[in-house]
Amino acid sequence: MRLARLLTVVLVAGSAAAQTADLNVISQVEVREVSGSVVVTVSGSRPPSFTTFSMMDPPRFVVDLSESTFRGVPEETGGAGNVRLVRSLSFGAGPSAVARVTLVFASEVEPPDVQAQGASLVVRVSQPPGAPPAVGPAAPPPAPPAPPRPPPAGAGGGRGPGGGGRGGPRRGGFVTSGGNAPRPNHWR
Repeated sequence: MRLARLLTVVLVAGSAAAQTADLNVISQVEVREVSGSVVVTVSGSRPPSFTTFSMMDPPRFVVDLSESTFRGVPEETGGAGNVRLVRSLSFGAGPSAVARVTLVFASEVEPPDVQAQGASLVVRVSQPPGAPPAVGPAAPPPAPPAPPRPPPAGAGGGRGPGGGGRGGPRRGGFVTSGGNAPRPNHWR
């Protein structure tokens, strides 16, 4: 009886090890910019079997690699250009194991080109015109708005000289009130 139980445990453990050995082990996800495109390379231990689909809000592109798992790959990898980041997630076990690579975009893009090259999967994302550069200095912040100018002498909204009482004097189809903000005539 004990021998049968021991034999069962050994067979189950050996079967689990054999299933792991048959999986495509993804060891690297690399993001780089090449000739105006962002290229994401997923390196595994054997040629990939995969499916892809797009998602919106935020725009994403998903690659599911069947019978695959990640080993030593961070959950998030920084992006480049219009690819904000790349997420790596594994789920399932054995023959139903899936390694999911999700590209999160800063804005909508054309569908990426996906090709298997040996034991790697290469996803090429064309950069739309005006996409942010992959590496470079950050754009300077916009200049602060100019402070409001004081009204010219005698153009105030009060009842003093040039004030004209409520609403103030007319200027170019606008009526001014106590402040510097012009108001349309129909607001009187």
